[in-house]
Amino acid sequence: MEWMRRHSRGIALIALIAMATPFAAQLVGRLTALDPLLVAALLFIVVAVAIAGTVVRRKDRDDD
Repeated sequence: MEWMRRHSRGIALIALIAMATPFAAQLVGRLTALDPLLVAALLFIVVAVAIAGTVVRRKDRDDD
């Protein structure tokens, strides 16, 4: 339970990004004339890399 309290902002941010990604993909797809599924996949990859980078940075900071 303590873990969820410490990371509640990160969990909320991830949930918000997950809910907004399909809408962002559709908007970007319409603006750029790309397939929304391709844009959604690219957004998913970008979000996954950003989350992984955040986890690695926090882990390095905790080790110090």
